[in-house]
Amino acid sequence: MGAARGAGTGNLVDFRMLGPLEIYGNGQPVRITAPKQRALLALLLLDANQLVAEERLIDDLWNGCPPSAARESLQSYVYRLRKALSDIAGVALRRDGDSYRLTVEPGSRDVDRFDQGVAAASATRDAHRSVSYLQAALNEWRGPLLADIDVQRVIDERTRYESMRLTALERYVRGELELGCGGELVPELERLVCEYPLSESLWCSLMTVLWRAGRRGEAVAAYARARRCLVEELGIEPGTELQRLHHEILEGSVARPTASPTGDGEDALKPAQLPADVADFTGRGDAVAELVEAASAESAVLLIVGPAGVGKTVLAVHVAHRLRERYPDGQLYVDLGGAQRTPERPADVLASFLHALGHTRPMPASEAERAALYRSVLARRRVLVVLDNAVDILQVKPLLAAGPSCATVITGRNSLATLPVTRRLRLGPFTEDEAVEFLGGMVNGRGGGKDAEIAAAEVARLCDRLPLALRIAGARAESLMGSSLSVLAERLADHRRRLAELELDDLSVSSSFELSYDLLGNRPEAARAFRLLGLLDGPDITVASAAALLGTTPAAAETALLHLVRTQLLEPYQPGRYRMHDLVRLYAAHRAEAEAPREFVPAVSRLLGEYRFLAEQAVRVLTEEHSAAASSPRPFAGAEDALGWFDTERANLLAAIRAGLRWPECEESAAETTRALTWLFRFRGSTDEWARVNDAVLPVGRRRGNTALVADTLDELGKLRRERGDLAAALAYARECLGVRQEIGEPKGEVRGRINLGVAHHLSGSVDEAVHQYEAALAMAERIGDRLAQGYALSNLAAAHREAGRYDRAGACNAAAVEICRELGDNPGRIDALDDLATTHRAACRFGESLAALEEAIEIANRVGYVTRAANLLREIGETHLAAGDVPNAIAALTKALDIFNDTSDHYGRGRALRLLGEIYRSAGDAGSARRCWNEALAVLADLGSPEAEEVRALAAG
Repeated sequence: MGAARGAGTGNLVDFRMLGPLEIYGNGQPVRITAPKQRALLALLLLDANQLVAEERLIDDLWNGCPPSAARESLQSYVYRLRKALSDIAGVALRRDGDSYRLTVEPGSRDVDRFDQGVAAASATRDAHRSVSYLQAALNEWRGPLLADIDVQRVIDERTRYESMRLTALERYVRGELELGCGGELVPELERLVCEYPLSESLWCSLMTVLWRAGRRGEAVAAYARARRCLVEELGIEPGTELQRLHHEILEGSVARPTASPTGDGEDALKPAQLPADVADFTGRGDAVAELVEAASAESAVLLIVGPAGVGKTVLAVHVAHRLRERYPDGQLYVDLGGAQRTPERPADVLASFLHALGHTRPMPASEAERAALYRSVLARRRVLVVLDNAVDILQVKPLLAAGPSCATVITGRNSLATLPVTRRLRLGPFTEDEAVEFLGGMVNGRGGGKDAEIAAAEVARLCDRLPLALRIAGARAESLMGSSLSVLAERLADHRRRLAELELDDLSVSSSFELSYDLLGNRPEAARAFRLLGLLDGPDITVASAAALLGTTPAAAETALLHLVRTQLLEPYQPGRYRMHDLVRLYAAHRAEAEAPREFVPAVSRLLGEYRFLAEQAVRVLTEEHSAAASSPRPFAGAEDALGWFDTERANLLAAIRAGLRWPECEESAAETTRALTWLFRFRGSTDEWARVNDAVLPVGRRRGNTALVADTLDELGKLRRERGDLAAALAYARECLGVRQEIGEPKGEVRGRINLGVAHHLSGSVDEAVHQYEAALAMAERIGDRLAQGYALSNLAAAHREAGRYDRAGACNAAAVEICRELGDNPGRIDALDDLATTHRAACRFGESLAALEEAIEIANRVGYVTRAANLLREIGETHLAAGDVPNAIAALTKALDIFNDTSDHYGRGRALRLLGEIYRSAGDAGSARRCWNEALAVLADLGSPEAEEVRALAAG
């Protein structure tokens, strides 16, 4: 009944979580001693084999109060943890987008073995096997879950596992009693009631075994102890079962505590109202096991909550069929009509249930009298009640099966938040594997080959992995498209017709959502919020952004959002953040178009204005150009705060811009917001989507005659093409940009246009033309007193002198540029100037000075969160170490750089870093590693269409 240590596994790795965290790899302990690394591993193990969002890890690791450098600290912990686990077979820690996944082998966690043992005990009808399974599960227990980890998420899970353990112990003891055990259990039960003094089940078992051992007085004394504990701790008297057992011991005739009355009389009816279980029930293994386990509690109430079409009813009916043998006195079922305009009245349902249970006398008139009679009838029976599609708590409460040996399963879109339940399960869409398996079963059996799997995965994605949508999609493919999921995927890819494709016979995704939308009839602001959220295809939205979209206060916006959450049209998945699944969003957009198209422009304009203001404030913080005397409160406390906002909102910012570009009245606002975000994307790394947005903004500026917008967009497009190695396009954009700047007649803009044109010429090999542009820019900057532009011009002139071998002149230009940027407090300029100075020192073989300049630059980049720049500086540190002949440090620097490029999805930076790493391996004589790096770099650069791909191809071939 609980061994001193975990039972262990035959696996190569064993994660022991039930007790202090222990890790064994290949039979040997793995030492991870740093508290934060252990806490991180614990959090990842709780969600093993699942994606865990970086933001959630940060929030959990620091209990909701992360420090300013939390993201960088997390990445450092991940790096060290990955290294500590790298030699263990079957374990991998990888980044996927903005999330991490710890992959472990099945059964390698003791919590899995515990859960499997408990589930197996629930699934068998053989008492001996049930006890054996429970004993094996309890033998995994060494102590409270992750007893040495002190973060709130773990503490919450610890409480859950303590409850599961107690339930398993209670069932184990009852099973031993059923098998005839007696006095030999007394010592163990005495220990258990000391550990769990509020468990009436354990007190019942102790009293029973004492009675069986002929120790009647001790059994009565045990009842007195139990009563004292309950009264002193909870202020309540013992429950019915404990009092009945006490009374029977006093009378001298004891019934087994697990025995259940069979009914009111010989003629008691045993209803069997459950709908048929679905033949193709798929997946949901964890959910089924959790609900079956929870049903073992006294008067269990199981609540399944989720959005329309997610399969709540199917799961409830499936679980009910799994449980039906435990409830031999009958199973009741009712659809309460929660998504209909005229839901069932509790009084009518009670009358129906009472008739089904054999009540033949006149029915009481009032709902309260019927509910009392219902409770009386169930008090001595073992009945399972399924309440499907519940409306609210008032409808459900009178229908709960209150008998100690009964259970109630409830489903609904309303979360029934104040209803006390044994287990509340929030049901989400299928996992990808479950969705693919489900589609495969409908369309291709279980086969179909790799192409069919790829098509099924795409259909699953387009259906949001929503079971209702998948069932309709599979049926359409099977009946109308020759079982071709590929054809179906092509048709679903068009978002304008996706909802229309997901209708067949009496099934419709839109109709399912419509029932939820109709529930907002008396909540007009919530209905309006739902429609407007359909305009945005970003991943989520905050309360503040929703307030801007709606043009209301944050408090009013949050109230509207919470109404959407209650109807399962919106999902809260992080504090203050809400998301809407794609199919729901498409339906919301459809309602917006049909009901309130005039709301679009003002709503999107408000949101863009809010985002633009925040972006401008974030850039001011990052570049330290804001005035210290600013009187208004600033939205960001510092660089980390500003970049944290941008990292979190990046996808939503782009979604708002895309929405604005769809309407002529909003497109200029969208373009201005794009320009406000420029420096933020430079700090964090540009994306293909950012390039596409700028491509879309350029014609807006031209069409509206906004030459300043045109010039700024050309400038950004030139830099984006330059970053990707497309020098011809970069040069063309730079030339056009300078022409527009000259047309505007704004000297500062012309200076920067000349510098950028010079850089494009320089990279294209036209050094003389580059020097001409740099010198012209420097002269103009000196004339108008633009110190910052002087610094940039000097840095680029230094590069030209360096290439001509004039290192002293180059160094003097570099030093002057560094000093100007330091004087102005311009962080990006200072980083660039130090980088150029380091390059000059490296070219002159002054490697120590080069590394010093790079270290200073990387310190600034890390301080202000300029992550992509820090990665490129690390690459240059590696290049400097290579030039100095220090191969180990060169490899170390490039490895760090690659980690950042991977984390930020900077594919071009990754390709260049891999190329250099290959050159380092070649210099060390490791041709195999060099070729592997070059082949990987070639794949990346070729995919980007970079001209550098051919150079890398030659290296790999050689």
